Amino acid sequence: MTVSSIAPMGRHPILERELQRAGLAPGSAPTDEQWQGFLAALDKTLTAADQEHAAREGRFASRKRQEAAILEMSEASLRSSEERHPFLFEASPLPIWVFDPTTLRFLAVNEAMVKMIGYSRDELMTMRLTDLKPPSDIPELLTGLAVVSSGTIKHIGIRRYRRKDGGFVEVDITAHTMTMDGAIVQLAIGIDVTQARRMEELLRQSQKMDAIGQLASGVAHDFNNILAVILGNSDIAREILGEDHDASQDLREIQKAAERAASLTRQLLTFSRQQQREVKVQALNALVVNLEKMLARIVGEDIAMSAILSPQLGAIQGDGSQLEQVLLNLVVNARDAMPNGGRLSIETSNVELEDALAAQLGVSPGRFVMMAVSDTGIGMNAETRARIFEPFFTTKAVGKGTGLGLSTVFGIVKQSDGAISVYSEPGVGTTFRVYFPRCDAEDAVAPSALPNDAPHRGSATVLLVEDDEPLRNVIQRRLKAWGYSVHEARDANDALELLLTTAHPIDLVLTDLVMPGIDGRALANRILLHRPQTKILFMSGYTEHAAVKTTALSAQDHFIAKPFTGLDLATALERALALDPAHAERTAGGGGAATQRS
Repeated sequence: MTVSSIAPMGRHPILERELQRAGLAPGSAPTDEQWQGFLAALDKTLTAADQEHAAREGRFASRKRQEAAILEMSEASLRSSEERHPFLFEASPLPIWVFDPTTLRFLAVNEAMVKMIGYSRDELMTMRLTDLKPPSDIPELLTGLAVVSSGTIKHIGIRRYRRKDGGFVEVDITAHTMTMDGAIVQLAIGIDVTQARRMEELLRQSQKMDAIGQLASGVAHDFNNILAVILGNSDIAREILGEDHDASQDLREIQKAAERAASLTRQLLTFSRQQQREVKVQALNALVVNLEKMLARIVGEDIAMSAILSPQLGAIQGDGSQLEQVLLNLVVNARDAMPNGGRLSIETSNVELEDALAAQLGVSPGRFVMMAVSDTGIGMNAETRARIFEPFFTTKAVGKGTGLGLSTVFGIVKQSDGAISVYSEPGVGTTFRVYFPRCDAEDAVAPSALPNDAPHRGSATVLLVEDDEPLRNVIQRRLKAWGYSVHEARDANDALELLLTTAHPIDLVLTDLVMPGIDGRALANRILLHRPQTKILFMSGYTEHAAVKTTALSAQDHFIAKPFTGLDLATALERALALDPAHAERTAGGGGAATQRS
């Protein structure tokens, strides 16, 4: 059979088209050769189509395999993510909690939340958010919930939460609404800022106290010069008139008033941490024992006072008179808190302040000596406790207190690099704890006895340098009466000019520290360059000046704070001239000397 014999009489249009494309005229019968060529071309075309189809099938299968692999990887990633999320939730160092915004019940809490609040996880899961809030804070809580319900992440701010132990923590919260197991929940993340807020408050308090202290020291400086004139003149007038004169008692009342005012300015300077200090190694137990009898008289018979002193108490460094003032002020404060009697105790011990407590008190960790004064008095509420160290703040009746007792304590303690804390409950009592850095020195000194008030006589030559004329006149009259030879100068330039023009020896320079132009410290340095044997006695009522801050007292210069009595000045002169006993001694008589003026 030939190819032509199988061709139908009426050829299919597609076949006709392909035959024409192969070169056959329309309607004509192809030759066997033409049929063979056509079939070969057709076979080639079909083979190419089969190959293309197979390639498409292969690519489709490969795509399916890739999709399956991607799906498998996605499922694995999802499983890993689901496994990671609980780990991240639990391991977060920040407290995280999830709760129902309708019922406010906790749905999930992490370990950091458990540690911050103090309740166990099981306990928290039975509680509502309101169980951790004081009643006064609940309206604020509900307002915050309404804000978060909008769905966006919201910074709520700092909120209080009550711990299991009854204390409060302050937490800075960020929250947002999310879906968990098909339910709408709220997730909150917090940062415990309790310690940071406490430190901020301490900083604000310190800045406020420093500002008031600067004002107080300025007032005290000017006031001290005035008081020194009043005390000096009244002293001289009493000596001239004698104790039997009608005006003697009036002069004594003037002195008493001036001494009370002087005590007030000393407290102002101590509060402002500008009081000149004589720092030595001190035995705190010896100080308590030395004052115990006097304190017993102060508190009265209706208050039972006891002292519990550690037998191995460490030594501290401080100014003895200031440490006595700390104890005295705390005891007087305790006495006033017990108008109907009670119990007062003084306790000392060695303590080790670790990081957390040291940071809370505002000192460096380490070894301290602690002195506690406790009473069973009326106690204080939180508002009063927040203000007790402010100067002139007092809860006592008018005329019963200056409001400087505890602020003075605060100033002394801070000046000694120490710390003070107070615990008080209304109707229960109060405990003040004072912490002083412990030192290793063993040569602690007990408080020294006060000098007696026997008449004073001297024979040294004194250069008096004071820019306040009324005060200068009072001092030179006093020195003359005691037998000293006196040169006067109104400032440092006057004093230097006098030294250049006189060949007489100057045994002692009594100079104000703060003067216009050259200050007392600079003057003393110039004098000692040319007259190294001269003794220096500084005086000032304003110890904030750089001349004081940069000067350490040495064997050649001493200090007396204004205002001072005749006895104070006599004692300071004796100490400054102690290396030459012929210049200062206590005798029963008096004498005079000519006064030389520059």
